[in-house]
Amino acid sequence: MLVDLLSTTLNKMESGQDNKLYVDCEKIDSIDVDGLQLLHVWIECARIRGLEVKLNHLPLYTQKTIQHTGRENAL
Repeated sequence: MLVDLLSTTLNKMESGQDNKLYVDCEKIDSIDVDGLQLLHVWIECARIRGLEVKLNHLPLYTQKTIQHTGRENAL
């Protein structure tokens, strides 16, 4: 399940490492509101762990979906 994979990824992050986490989003084919919510929660969990998350290579249609839902400041 995707949630388990995201959780495992955060658990593997060690404190004291570079606090920047770059996420390559180039291969996102589509994203819906539920997917955006999951991404938002995952980013917030990473921020709680002291990580600065940067989403790279967001496809234009994904950017538009994020803007349409009003989440551009949250992601």
